[in-house]
Amino acid sequence: MSKVALNKLCKKGISTLRQKDIVNDGPYPIYGASGIVGYSSNYQNDVQYVAVVKDGAGVGRANICDARSSVLGTMQALIPVDDVECDYLLHLVRSLRLSEGFTGSTIPHIYFKDYGKRLVVERSTDEQCHIANLLNAIESRISIIDIQKDKLDELVKSRFIEMFGDPIENPFGWDTKPLGELGELKNGVNFKSVDSGTEIRCLGVGDFKDRYQISEMDLISIVSLNGKPNESQMLRDGDIVFVRSNGNKQLVGRCLAVFPGDEEVTFSGFCIRFRNESDGLLLDYLLGCLKSDSMRKAMTGRGANIQNLSQKILSGVVMPMPPIALQQEFAAFVQKVDKLKSIAQQQIDKLQMLYDSLAQEYFSAE
Repeated sequence: MSKVALNKLCKKGISTLRQKDIVNDGPYPIYGASGIVGYSSNYQNDVQYVAVVKDGAGVGRANICDARSSVLGTMQALIPVDDVECDYLLHLVRSLRLSEGFTGSTIPHIYFKDYGKRLVVERSTDEQCHIANLLNAIESRISIIDIQKDKLDELVKSRFIEMFGDPIENPFGWDTKPLGELGELKNGVNFKSVDSGTEIRCLGVGDFKDRYQISEMDLISIVSLNGKPNESQMLRDGDIVFVRSNGNKQLVGRCLAVFPGDEEVTFSGFCIRFRNESDGLLLDYLLGCLKSDSMRKAMTGRGANIQNLSQKILSGVVMPMPPIALQQEFAAFVQKVDKLKSIAQQQIDKLQMLYDSLAQEYFSAE
């Protein structure tokens, strides 16, 4: 099989567009790292193309953008040449794993002038269509299962409201206690990454997604510090970690439970850790309260007025204290749902392994 440089299959689009420049004055979409971020009266690219996140969080992530659209300057538009299928180009770029090699607090940045020189396999249009259709089908199946998992999460939230009501309104009139009296709150580690020192896993804002817990330590960045954090800044099974502050205000107030097991894991200064010390609160109930929309709004404010969290704010959050037996019933329900989610995740993992195997077979230029 013949090989060519990636830059022979696509050309680079140019954008200096900033988020603050968007005025939403037209019908043409503008894409950022998270998808469509606004609209414009004109556009940069008149054909379908692949957009790659070129710096910051999510660097290397690639997605297809519609024709007659634009991208922010933090994205790189890769426009396929005439004999290259856009779907094929997408999977090819993803196979290059452009995000690899960045750790710690280093702000990553990738350049087309560098990765555009990488050698890739040259294929006919028919071969491109066959490969793209096959990989698209696998990704479509993964997306369907992901949606099913999201519905299971919604089921848990619905069951919580059914059993306990809104935690802010406390409709059943249970006794309440402020969070600060129920456990310990601790800010994370403020650090500057260094070239040498103590390497340790660190839970950061990038690890937060709309999920209840995290135990897959490979999702957590490895950082290099001057010395090891003290014991109070290490995470234990069952700790709940909140996003305290972040440039993306939509993440502020998100929380998840952490189960590091025997791993040594600390947490970023952009986060706050809560360690439950009360016999009157079970973890699943506590998470149900803290993840409810009303509780998060009470902690962080609304709309454009979202405020950063602090230990003072969290300490004053009032928690209803329902009977332990009722909390145990809810925890048993969550456990059953978690089993279903685990089965779904196993299906996703198998499909992802198939995708990775086929991508390696089709795209490896070695």
